[in-house]
Amino acid sequence: MNLGKNISKYRKKQNLSQEELAEMLKVSRQTISNWELNETMPSSEQVVLLTKIFKITADELLEIDTENVLIEKMNGTEKIVKSQFKVVKLLLVIFYFLILFILIGFIIYFVTLKDYTSDYQEYANCNINNKSIRLFITPGIYNKYDEEKEEYVIVNDNIWRLHIEERDQNNNIIMPDIGLSAGYSYKEALDSLNYLKKRIIEKGGTCS
Repeated sequence: MNLGKNISKYRKKQNLSQEELAEMLKVSRQTISNWELNETMPSSEQVVLLTKIFKITADELLEIDTENVLIEKMNGTEKIVKSQFKVVKLLLVIFYFLILFILIGFIIYFVTLKDYTSDYQEYANCNINNKSIRLFITPGIYNKYDEEKEEYVIVNDNIWRLHIEERDQNNNIIMPDIGLSAGYSYKEALDSLNYLKKRIIEKGGTCS
């Protein structure tokens, strides 16, 4: 992610000088220069202000590819739904034909029942490529920039967000914490977090 390059690009696209942008953000011109040189990073609040000034989304400014993340999440959800449907269908056949199979079905169900307290966590600390990544979920809202109103408006206020906080070996934040949409239920959010944990581990990282 080249945040500094993007700040410079969108600043010039808006025909703003470093001094003008600094005045709008109530920071010094040197601060803007340091951001564009990737010597320092803006805070999460400053990133939100930058998106409003540039009239773009946080994903565009930070170059986060949410499309692939959402596609992968949808594919994973589809597999879960198909798996659950097969289990329900099997239990119905057992219920209507043999009481014995119903008992066996209950035994299988309780033996294979997932314990979300151990398989899933509300947060995870991962390490990959000498970087520390903290994943965690929170309830929140989904908003979108309305160009006519020139402000962010709430699209959905019943949604869970997955936060990705990336740090270097010195525990300095590399990427500001921007929450991605993680689903409309607590379990969907947990599934999203657990899925990213698995992807990090598959790529040679570790998570706890």
